[in-house]
Amino acid sequence: MKSILRSSRLFLLLFIVQQATAQQGIVKYQSFAIDNKEVVWAQVYHFEEPVATQSARLFEHLKRKVWITDIHYEGTDIIADLVQYRPDYKRYGGKFMNTSMIIRTGKWAGKVRISFKEGKYRVILYGLTYEAKQSATGSGKATIEQHDVSGTLNEFVLNDLRNGFRKNRLKNLDILHFSFKDSFTLTVDQVISSDW
Repeated sequence: MKSILRSSRLFLLLFIVQQATAQQGIVKYQSFAIDNKEVVWAQVYHFEEPVATQSARLFEHLKRKVWITDIHYEGTDIIADLVQYRPDYKRYGGKFMNTSMIIRTGKWAGKVRISFKEGKYRVILYGLTYEAKQSATGSGKATIEQHDVSGTLNEFVLNDLRNGFRKNRLKNLDILHFSFKDSFTLTVDQVISSDW
């Protein structure tokens, strides 16, 4: 009996240590990562051209986007502001009834940093915020009246401790991920990975 109790305590102790160690690392979902209690989206694209060509092509590509402003170089990195970005939730598998109104009606803003290495570039989006419409609720029922809401991606998708993603928000993160991924892709056959 004592050995079973001792084994149970040992197992519990190992489980607690494992959980504590796992929480010290960076938590990821798709290309989203929680770093210092903030959600950052980072995606690596492989592009078999010299760095100067990659940079020039991507700069021209983004310069034509209405949701990119204040685009400029900071050293060799491209820096820009993401404004009024609206993901097409239907294109990425979202349905009206199972997609958050924040994704359906939201306009996203944030900061963009793009770095280059030989044969690849990395896009990082951070400081993501939204402005959206939300149904008014009362007495446990939603109404058709809507009001404006705003917030950060952190508030929208992170748990209360800000060390993990809310499970009920993962479908919404999928929509954002695939929308961002396509928006920064230069060619259709481009290889995309997380290897930086």
